Amino acid sequence: MGYDPAVTTPELRLFEPAQFPAGTPIATATPDPATGQYTFTALDAPSTYIVAVYVRATDADPFDSRTVRTEPSQATQVAPDFNLPP
Repeated sequence: MGYDPAVTTPELRLFEPAQFPAGTPIATATPDPATGQYTFTALDAPSTYIVAVYVRATDADPFDSRTVRTEPSQATQVAPDFNLPP
């Protein structure tokens, strides 16, 4: 079963590093269909988090992930874009 963006909406999960990948995420989000952007709000800063992308909300294993460092009073952008399967 492949990734079809017309049918499948990926889920993003935010983890504390010690909880990744098998622990409970702090929060989840789905990207905006038009822009692909997503937001996690009210995060501690400075702190380090793992943002992981799951092809389907039911998937147990992430397809891709990024380590993100937050800074006080600043929006943090995760770049480059996550890799999703063809």
